[in-house]
Amino acid sequence: KMVFGVVVSLCRGVSTPSRALRGLYANRNILSGNIVGDDKLSPSKTRRRWLPNVQFKRFKSDVLGEIIPVHLTMAALRNMDKAGGFDNYILHTKSKHLNSDFGEELRTRMLAALEGKPMPPHPAPRTVQRYSDKAAAAAAAA
Repeated sequence: KMVFGVVVSLCRGVSTPSRALRGLYANRNILSGNIVGDDKLSPSKTRRRWLPNVQFKRFKSDVLGEIIPVHLTMAALRNMDKAGGFDNYILHTKSKHLNSDFGEELRTRMLAALEGKPMPPHPAPRTVQRYSDKAAAAAAAA
């Protein structure tokens, strides 16, 4: 497929990258192809990759009553606007379009909260202990 003087090979059946399973990517994957030179005598091709536009956002979930940090693509953000918000997007999007372990885990927690059942525990976020915190902890222990 030729787009703006660039040959793009659209791969079918591409496996989902692992980082896409930890965020909301709306079925956007890495595309690969060639940049084709304009010179007719030497149509040189340079391999390149097109990465999805991934951003970090925090959303307030009314169902869960907490703020949820998410890595998502701008396509997923547009889909959220169309669905009517973060909670509606997670609850009403089909699994094959959500295509995310993170999204499925959020959906089960939201459905449990809506049914009044006890929610499964949310995994604690990984925190990085800063050097100054380590030094303060060492000084307090000594």
